Amino acid sequence: MTKYFKQNRKITYLLCIFTLMGIYFLLISQAGVFNDVDDGMNHSDLELRETFQTDRGIKMSALLGYTIHVDDNWSYIEGNYTWCTGSGSFSNPYIIQDVEIDADVGTGILIENTNEFFKIENCTIYDSGASPHAAIKLNNVAQGTIFDNNCSNNVDYGIFLINGCSNNSICYNNITDGNFGIYLDSSDWNRIYNNTIEDVADIDGSHEYGIEIDDSGFNLLYNNTFIKCDYAFTLQDSENNTFTQNRVINGTGTNTFQLFLSNAYNNTISHNFLKVASGISRCIQIYGGSNNNTIIHNTIENGYIGIGIYQGKFNNISLNEVFNLTSSGIILGGTLSNAYNNTISNNTLYDNSNGILLSTDATDNKVFNNTIMRCRTALSLSGADNNTITQNKLLNGTGTSFSFQISISTSDNNTISYNLIKSSVNGLRAIGFISGAKNNTFIHNTIENHGGGETGIWIQNAQYNNISYNNVFNFSTGMN
Repeated sequence: MTKYFKQNRKITYLLCIFTLMGIYFLLISQAGVFNDVDDGMNHSDLELRETFQTDRGIKMSALLGYTIHVDDNWSYIEGNYTWCTGSGSFSNPYIIQDVEIDADVGTGILIENTNEFFKIENCTIYDSGASPHAAIKLNNVAQGTIFDNNCSNNVDYGIFLINGCSNNSICYNNITDGNFGIYLDSSDWNRIYNNTIEDVADIDGSHEYGIEIDDSGFNLLYNNTFIKCDYAFTLQDSENNTFTQNRVINGTGTNTFQLFLSNAYNNTISHNFLKVASGISRCIQIYGGSNNNTIIHNTIENGYIGIGIYQGKFNNISLNEVFNLTSSGIILGGTLSNAYNNTISNNTLYDNSNGILLSTDATDNKVFNNTIMRCRTALSLSGADNNTITQNKLLNGTGTSFSFQISISTSDNNTISYNLIKSSVNGLRAIGFISGAKNNTFIHNTIENHGGGETGIWIQNAQYNNISYNNVFNFSTGMN
């Protein structure tokens, strides 16, 4: 009898063990660890790792052996994977969080064809492949939030929105390496803020871009930080976007542009800080028939050219501070350019080689109420016609002997009036009408020198200019 009870108890014990093991493997399979269902995921060698953060409580961090693909099947994903929670409502969005993904030259997280509320949070994604792949990609998606993720070492895109993505927020992400930090294509009404994009690497020999907006409108970008990017921000074929209160630090590249607009309309670039590392990098450049843009209240330090309008009309450049440029603070026109009917007003430019340059095919522009200090040439017109330049202050010019604070060459029918030109350079020629300047009006200006200036107004190989009612002080020769 005793032997029978011992055998029975042993059998019961073994049954309990096998029952518990069955329950354990059933739970694991429900969590998706051994799930072989073809659900859009690329499964292989899944490893789970739990980490604990005492300041945030217990948190699971999943090192996935597969990428994530959601194609309007949120309820299935939430029901089968522990890293996804929520119901898709505004108050309880679907959340993908705390995962680490090696994209293995594919796309790390791909969300498509959904307008349910969702969030991708605190994920680390790396090694995504060339276009069309990305660390995080949204295709035809609305109501998403991409928050506090780390995307690094990607060939092309860190975060990529395409095909009508709208009303999404991209915020507090860190993106390094790759040809593009964030890219929007055909996507409107999105918010991009408080992201850090750093040292996007020149992986394939092309230039690298912090954020590019292409064929998109009404997007708001603010409080982003760009560090060591060739092109920090680019707008192409886009309109009604706002780029404000961003910081561009140590911009790099040769003949590159920190903020670049091409065929862009009605955009606002305001209250940004740009400091480039290279003296041959251009800061804000407007190309390709970009019209009706507002560039206002920006601070630009270092580089080759501060603000340039090469092909564009009816743009407003106002209230900017531009200094330490090796070429020009502001330039309009140039070879193969057509810059007309733009307004340059109330800007402060100092310690640049040239203050404001109106070059070839800069026509019918208005330049007024600007303050230009300590520049070799404060204002230059070369091949520029029918412009109005009035009520500017040109102070403490640093030009060498026989240089000009205002230089007019091969330019016709411009009006220069009510400006104050003040310097203390020995031998300075303050105003120069030279090399075929004709039919210009120079009237009601005040020209003053306190350092033994040579000539107030110099005329050479110029004709039919009207020079009247000007006050010229303290030059060896008032006009020659």
